[in-house]
Amino acid sequence: MSDQPNHTTTDAPSATTPDDPNQRSDRAPARSIMLQQFLSGKGAWEPPADVVYWEDKFPKPYFFYGSLMDPTRLSSVLHLKSKPSLQAASIIGYRLMLWGPYPALVDAAGQEGAIVRGFIYQVQNQKDAERLQLYETSNYEPHRCRIYLDDGTWQTGNTFMWRGAESDLDEGIFDLKAWQLKEYGAVKEDESAEEMIDGRPAK
Repeated sequence: MSDQPNHTTTDAPSATTPDDPNQRSDRAPARSIMLQQFLSGKGAWEPPADVVYWEDKFPKPYFFYGSLMDPTRLSSVLHLKSKPSLQAASIIGYRLMLWGPYPALVDAAGQEGAIVRGFIYQVQNQKDAERLQLYETSNYEPHRCRIYLDDGTWQTGNTFMWRGAESDLDEGIFDLKAWQLKEYGAVKEDESAEEMIDGRPAK
């Protein structure tokens, strides 16, 4: 099968039980500093010289598995004026680990049950793609992948993959509701967020 979007598949991926959530990292990553810089709007950003961006046509599907699953955070990062449209989706051949409190996507090709659940979003232009990279910091890099939607179709798109050593990561899961509680003081009353259980969209 060639990598053309919106092909119907016969086997839809199923969610699996994540790793032990009690395994957490005590390290405090520098990502919060980058987030403060991003939200302040200060300073210009230049793409890292060794990061490859695909200049193909937009809109382009992106797969989110961490804090960008939260519509409020995604709207803030992309300066959106309306609620973003997110669809439940999965990618196969990957797994999540933790960099401090943040999820990190790593390769798990060939491993049984290597499915990551999240959401797909259609990024509208190159500027928005660069905004996403700024938010993710240089610790993550854009990675092309096949994204499976819950309706049985798939699209070729991008996600953000950990670009460091797995030895810098810890086993664990990303809990969106716990993240929202820490960020906002309450779980966001949003349909997409309410469908999340332990970082995975509920069936």
